[in-house]
Amino acid sequence: MRLQSRTTMTPYTTEEIGMLITILERVDELSRTWTGKIFAVGEVSGKPQRAFDENKHFKGTIYAPLASVVVFERPLSSDEFKPFLPIGQNTITPIYGNQFSQLKELLAKHNTLPAILARAVPCDLSFRDVNKDNWTEISCRKEARFINEAQLRAYLLDYLLSEIKDSRSPIHAECNCYRHNERTGIADYFIRFNNKWIPVEAKLNVLAEQDLPSQLAKYTHLDTFSPTLGPSIGSSYPVGDESCCLVLDQSGMYVTHNGEFINCSRDKPLIRREDIEQLGIAQFREQVLRAIR
Repeated sequence: MRLQSRTTMTPYTTEEIGMLITILERVDELSRTWTGKIFAVGEVSGKPQRAFDENKHFKGTIYAPLASVVVFERPLSSDEFKPFLPIGQNTITPIYGNQFSQLKELLAKHNTLPAILARAVPCDLSFRDVNKDNWTEISCRKEARFINEAQLRAYLLDYLLSEIKDSRSPIHAECNCYRHNERTGIADYFIRFNNKWIPVEAKLNVLAEQDLPSQLAKYTHLDTFSPTLGPSIGSSYPVGDESCCLVLDQSGMYVTHNGEFINCSRDKPLIRREDIEQLGIAQFREQVLRAIR
């Protein structure tokens, strides 16, 4: 017996049709078993990186390596945790504080938790507690994770720039940049550092940036910049032919000249974020100053 597909007119044998039915039944079984459930835990074992791979299971450009993946004996259904942890529309749903504790407790009822999860606890301090006196204690913790660039700027960079800038000088944010009377782009910040106006760029992850030098070129070798936020909106500041730009992501601070990393690299910041508290602001400024010179 032979059948034909109505769409491609390709003949299929009874055996081939049986194999297809078996595959579909297997897919249906897996779907019923795992859909809408937390079924495994893994450790992010390296930095996320940008990748364009059409063969990936889901659309996206940011991927991170996983290690020590453990499948739970009994998956946890979303019906069990959705009262306190609704799943968002994005690929990743962040889990905070008490949500993490409740989720961990539910998983432990019917599963043996791997060591990395068993030891994990939500931090007592959160970004909501950050102020000018404790920002290094909270935002510079090794385990601190920033969800987006806005969080990085609000809870880390705004405080850091206030400390390292020249004394009694302002911080200008969202600055239009001009070269030869043409606007080249908008820099996240300009600060006065060692008596020069230096652009500062915030990135969640430098490794995920496709063409960082081209972006930084918009903020260097300028004639003037003009803030679009704060009390100096509309004011124009001469810059001079400055080639330096400071870049900060959640790994730490980088110094660049004409888009090239100085005393650092894409995967190794000049100063790691978790070292800022121990290093102190005076030493931080000195290390940056040496790189700028």
